[in-house]
Amino acid sequence: MDGLELCRRIRQSPEHRQTYELLLTSKDKVEDAIRALEQGADDFLTKSADPREVVVRVKVGLRVTELYAALAEAERRLTVAGMAITLGHEIGNPLQIISGFAEMLAREPGQSAGVREKGAAILSAARRIQELIKRLQMIEHPQYTPYVGETTMIDAGEGT
Repeated sequence: MDGLELCRRIRQSPEHRQTYELLLTSKDKVEDAIRALEQGADDFLTKSADPREVVVRVKVGLRVTELYAALAEAERRLTVAGMAITLGHEIGNPLQIISGFAEMLAREPGQSAGVREKGAAILSAARRIQELIKRLQMIEHPQYTPYVGETTMIDAGEGT
């Protein structure tokens, strides 16, 4: 397997797709560099390159890798923030109606004790959901916790 084939295979692998590839080769023609870059290499150096240039190019690769990681983290944060806003709106608004009716049931004097208890239980659950939505909306740096099997969920803190 040559370097070009390795570049192709790395780019085809989902878990290595973001790997920064610096191809170091004995080939020194412009066409070779173009082919390497077209096959997925991020940078190209000949083996006769000055060692200082190799070091500088590796540092560039590290910066690019760090930028990819920062971008991925920013995208995760935006996703969590967007989901929290959506939850606040799409669940929070109907929850206000449920809370209002539950409060009426819990406090209405003409209702039986059983109905008032059920109204209070509904109201308590609705408040718990409202608090969860608030905690999710406050998350700046999402942390994840195991859920079921390989699945993780956002750690919303306190009692979730």
